[in-house]
Amino acid sequence: MSTSSLNPQVAIAIIGKPGAGKGTVTKMLIQILGSDRVTRCSSGELLVEGLRLFDIPPTRANLQHLPTVLDQGFGDGTFSRAMAKRLRKQKTEIVVWDGARWRPDIEVVRAFAQSFVVYVTAPATIRFERMKDRGEKSGEANLTQEQFLAEDAAPTEVFIERLGKDADFTIVNDGTLQDLQVQVERFCKNAGLLG
Repeated sequence: MSTSSLNPQVAIAIIGKPGAGKGTVTKMLIQILGSDRVTRCSSGELLVEGLRLFDIPPTRANLQHLPTVLDQGFGDGTFSRAMAKRLRKQKTEIVVWDGARWRPDIEVVRAFAQSFVVYVTAPATIRFERMKDRGEKSGEANLTQEQFLAEDAAPTEVFIERLGKDADFTIVNDGTLQDLQVQVERFCKNAGLLG
């Protein structure tokens, strides 16, 4: 059976606070499992698309605020339902949700035939330095520690550690890329995803 004709049968939610390494873990999953089997969907990309529609700068504060506004205006889980639609449209066997962070996000992933929640974590000091170094989002390169701590306590971030306690796998990203690779490979093996 060709995987190109499938809707995703396996969903993997990657959760973690900013700078923990969610994107790096997702890239490693695609490398290990194969780009023909895995598609990445990102919360951040969908949020940036939404902000750009209204000509609002994609700062971390705005990215954090948008899902809260959507839920307040249109009901809990509004953003999660939009991501669910995007996940289901993919044509690969496995879909990875990079940046899940709410309980309804996890419910979306658990609705797939097979699902995994992977919690990526790292100490705040390491995450702060990574964010400053990468400057991925508007304003990150000039981020102060006080701003980082304030954003780290935002409503979109506070539930991540709670969700992490119920994750199927935890990856501690406080070492080298090789250390991280070993943990991602271990997850793939333990999850029965290696072919």
